[in-house]
Amino acid sequence: MGEHPEFRNPPIKEAIIDIQISTPEFDVSKLYAKDQLVEFGFSECKPLFSNEFILKSDGNGFIQDGDPKKALIGYRFDCEEDGFVAQFRKSGFTFSKVGPYCGWETFRNRAKQLWSVYAGLIQDFKFRRIAVRYINILELPFEDSGKVEVSNYLVNDPKTPIGLPNDFSGFFSKVDVNIAELKSVAVVTQAPQERKGDVLPVVLDIDVFRLAAEQFTENEAWEFIEKLRVVKNDAFVGSITDQMKERFN
Repeated sequence: MGEHPEFRNPPIKEAIIDIQISTPEFDVSKLYAKDQLVEFGFSECKPLFSNEFILKSDGNGFIQDGDPKKALIGYRFDCEEDGFVAQFRKSGFTFSKVGPYCGWETFRNRAKQLWSVYAGLIQDFKFRRIAVRYINILELPFEDSGKVEVSNYLVNDPKTPIGLPNDFSGFFSKVDVNIAELKSVAVVTQAPQERKGDVLPVVLDIDVFRLAAEQFTENEAWEFIEKLRVVKNDAFVGSITDQMKERFN
């Protein structure tokens, strides 16, 4: 597949490019790049911490030994005007767009700009995981009967067991699809949220990733991200009906 029409009003809540790396030990504080990112509109910076604690056995199980210790793992940079967020971490780089979508080209190009800054600070690294993830919020309308005909909008609509009424108050669906030719996995998750007015919001979360990417160069990694995006698009279009698609135009 790979060729799909663009929607005027895509239901994208958050778009994410995530690159995880392995690297020798280094001073994480050197990832503080606020001065370099100001020219890209990222004026806000916050440190990121992990909590580390030790467990010890008391004879019956394990208990925490002492207070947890905070460890600096990187920094978060925000461009509030455009809704972009970048994370520079010891373990990798994450770039996301929250709110109204700006289109793939703009999103990818901004991600590559900030990746160049991040990679210049790290220098010595290998790729571990490369991912493209899109979180969509689909709005399914309620019928006059007070119910939502989920099958009108989702291809993989929930089914009740044979012998029970086809009347459910909630559902959750998650499927991991192996993409053999790319040595990748597409994780597609569907879950409803609380009713909002006359619609039922449903999260359609599509996470496409590859592990074991150590052999990639930087150019190859970004070329591969384009391939992951194609799979993401196929998964999205293949998850919704034509009636659902009409609501995005």
